[in-house]
Amino acid sequence: QPRKGKKVGVLHYNSNLVQQLKKEPVGDYIAKHLPMIVEPKPWRQLNEGGFLDSRTTFVRVKSGDVEQKLYTEAAIRTGDMTQVFKGLDVLGKTAWRINKNVLNVMMEAWNSGEEIANMPPLNP
Repeated sequence: QPRKGKKVGVLHYNSNLVQQLKKEPVGDYIAKHLPMIVEPKPWRQLNEGGFLDSRTTFVRVKSGDVEQKLYTEAAIRTGDMTQVFKGLDVLGKTAWRINKNVLNVMMEAWNSGEEIANMPPLNP
């Protein structure tokens, strides 16, 4: 369905999956940032680049560490991070794909209903 001149798809969830996920620890299965299907924005600043609609920083700065943030911003300003930005842009443009071998193992583990690694049992 078109929205603002662009084609937008809508995903519908399976109610059985929703019920199962309600029993599971959400943080273990829901990623904070999902893979993109379009190219990310090129990196230009500490928090300008990457995901299109959510702000991320390209360097994690410890909370309250003003010196580290200032050092990073100065390195960006002087051009010392240009190659790093270019490298991140190349990585961001690299197509992602599902590792089918890993997926098959995960599906088998999930479908077994048994507690395996960090996955809780189907019926605790």
